[in-house]
Amino acid sequence: MKKLCIVTPHHTSQLTPVAEFGLRRLAATLGLKYDWFMVMPSQCDPAPILAITALPTILPFSDDLFVSKRSAQLLYMSPDFFSRFKDYEYILLCELDAYIFHDRIEPFIQGDYDYIGAPWLDREWLRLSNHWYARLPLHWIFREQIG
Repeated sequence: MKKLCIVTPHHTSQLTPVAEFGLRRLAATLGLKYDWFMVMPSQCDPAPILAITALPTILPFSDDLFVSKRSAQLLYMSPDFFSRFKDYEYILLCELDAYIFHDRIEPFIQGDYDYIGAPWLDREWLRLSNHWYARLPLHWIFREQIG
């Protein structure tokens, strides 16, 4: 079994400037070291992505799974999605609006982790915290749901 693959979902044939920047950065930092899969609707043309980097393997999925954010979330919960990566112990889901600063994945995949993701902030913990972000107005921090 291989240790890690990178899975990057992308919903359209177009690349925004942010997505293009994220794609280039992902290719430069992690793309050569790990197997990389670009998950896209079957009707999308991968040419704009492959013109920037030929590193990811394009994996088409049903167009129905990319109609909305909700349908894309259902994709990530479907057995079909995960069965495509059954040869890997870990999957790094990396959207193109993420910025990869460094390749520091090894300590995490050598550990005994099941899931690593953004924290759910607890208002009471935040109120009692000494961290700098605890001094921000709560409506700035809780504008969107995270997790």
